[in-house]
Amino acid sequence: MTKTLNHDSLVRLPDWNATAKVGTLNGFCPDFAETARERGNPEAWTVFAGHVISADPGHYERIRANNAAATVIDDGEVVTIEGRNYRVLVNKGNHAGPRNSDPIQFVPVK
Repeated sequence: MTKTLNHDSLVRLPDWNATAKVGTLNGFCPDFAETARERGNPEAWTVFAGHVISADPGHYERIRANNAAATVIDDGEVVTIEGRNYRVLVNKGNHAGPRNSDPIQFVPVK
């Protein structure tokens, strides 16, 4: 059984102490999703959720809670997003932690 993800789902790799947010055309730009498809934009992607320095001690507790609640995925795993199956492809250099803004790709499985 594959893991099911949606727009705005938080994901992480097993070695990460951070998360990435899943984006989809239907969730991000529902009014223009068809136009984006025609242009060849990907159906699903991730964006590094990022970190900030904060004086609010509760901020770090919320980050830890988000990390703990994120769906753990592995490179090469097949996941389901909006009823479609995708293979997880971790971009080079992002296995130990997110190093760029789009650390994970979702490759359609045919």
